[in-house]
Amino acid sequence: PEPEPEPQAPTDISLSNASIDENAEVSNTIGEFTTSSDDNDTGIFTYTVTTGSDKVSVDGNSLKNAIVLNHEVTSSFEILVRSTNDSGLFIEKSFTITVNDINEAPTDLTLSQNTVDETVVIGTEIGTFSTSDPDDANTFTYTFTQDTPSESTNTFEIVGDKLTTKALLDYETKSSYTISVNSNDGVHDISRNFTITPVSYTHLTLPTTPYV
Repeated sequence: PEPEPEPQAPTDISLSNASIDENAEVSNTIGEFTTSSDDNDTGIFTYTVTTGSDKVSVDGNSLKNAIVLNHEVTSSFEILVRSTNDSGLFIEKSFTITVNDINEAPTDLTLSQNTVDETVVIGTEIGTFSTSDPDDANTFTYTFTQDTPSESTNTFEIVGDKLTTKALLDYETKSSYTISVNSNDGVHDISRNFTITPVSYTHLTLPTTPYV
């Protein structure tokens, strides 16, 4: 009888997919490994991560994330994977795993100034809206929500990211206004209420100087 052929080491490792969305839950499957060999070995291959095990793990032939990944922190990373056949022969191959940037929701909405002199002309800028968002490249659209009273929308308007006056103000008639503003990044929204206060300098209490 002819002798059994000598077992041969694997020659290549393939990964069906090498990207994952940021914020995916732990143990989400990234892709599946397959191994090639010159002797067409159809046996069982054991996969291990020799570099990068702090971020990914292997379950059978499936590559999974071991942590929740953040594109803004790590946009891609290298892993080194070993495939070992039944004879203990192995091959190692590196892969680049890409962390996809997903549009994340804004976390805060602020207004730089919420007081205004009651004597200003129509069109005066009161303050600038700013939105905190994990995604640095996002642009934001600011609008009044339906919760904003009509007396406020008749008095103020939003131009770009600026809150401006739309009518003349009179502290004696109304000393404060409530507005509810929404910031949209193209997908997600965040809303917040603000109180806008006209300032009447005739109502300021000045310090008194005693007579000597």
